[in-house]
Amino acid sequence: MIAQWQPGQPLLIDLLNRLDKAKSWLMENNIRVGHIYLLWLQGESDGDFKTPPEKYASMIRITFDEIKKHGVEHIFLLQIGHHRDDQALYLPIQEAQTNMDSDFGDMTLVSTCLKTMAERGLMKDPFHYHQAAYNECGEEAAQNTVDYLKKQSIL
Repeated sequence: MIAQWQPGQPLLIDLLNRLDKAKSWLMENNIRVGHIYLLWLQGESDGDFKTPPEKYASMIRITFDEIKKHGVEHIFLLQIGHHRDDQALYLPIQEAQTNMDSDFGDMTLVSTCLKTMAERGLMKDPFHYHQAAYNECGEEAAQNTVDYLKKQSIL
């Protein structure tokens, strides 16, 4: 749940510690870091617990603001898919994620393909996907990220 990714919570603390350690290691080894981006896939448990979409968006904004304090410039979002057995359960969170793409200037939605995996038989249980689904969505996210960076004249 996004509540577990708020400032002071163990998941966010761990992410930020890992990010800071990676940056330190790179600097200590004379490896220049030009840009720092984050790829984010999260939200199914918020759908399960029926987190109101406005609350989800507000809390993710807090999370992203905290992450950006550690040097992340832009966040690329993979939209969550459907619950295999209840196709409507995650729609409010998916809608919030779609809106964040236009509401947050520092976040870009780069993949929505997980939404198609249940009907394509690429889910191994109500919540998780087969590796082929992750691979496909990863390819889509990578291509859309590259396209975004080219438009921004970063690549």
